[in-house]
Amino acid sequence: MKKVFFTLAVVTMTAFASQVNAQIKAYKFGYVNSLELLDAIPEKKTADAEIDKYGNDLYTSLEKMYGEYQKKIQDFQKGVQEGKISEIDQEFKAKEIQDLEKRIQDFQDGAEEKVGKKRQTLYQPLVDKINKAIADVAKEGGYTYIFDSSSGNILHADESENIINVLKKKLGLPVTAPASK
Repeated sequence: MKKVFFTLAVVTMTAFASQVNAQIKAYKFGYVNSLELLDAIPEKKTADAEIDKYGNDLYTSLEKMYGEYQKKIQDFQKGVQEGKISEIDQEFKAKEIQDLEKRIQDFQDGAEEKVGKKRQTLYQPLVDKINKAIADVAKEGGYTYIFDSSSGNILHADESENIINVLKKKLGLPVTAPASK
């Protein structure tokens, strides 16, 4: 009876292992470095230039505010030293300087957020274009999964499954030769 049970268990495990092995072979995996692909799109350079210009414009505005701030401090200090500013005016001028400090700080905090939003707005069409190309290539190539190697989640990948050149071709970008090992 034990031999029958053991034989039945072995047959069942073998059949199960064969079925799992067949299912695994039915999957097709691919990977791509999405950052490399994004860098290959010419529109990214245009977006980056626009983001840089936007950031520089914000920085110029900040410099103007800081110049105004420094001038107010110098005028305040000079007026106090020369006795040209009354005590009441000193309080008013000090409050003006504090308000300008706060505006500068608020502007700095908001500038980082604005640049981030600008980047998101300009990159989103590029990301959408890449995602559509990935979906199309996955469907056309019969890929079950495509992984992003730029996120560092792949421990081993066969170079033959790197689909970046297929995606570049799909996006009308120049195809590069695979890296030699």
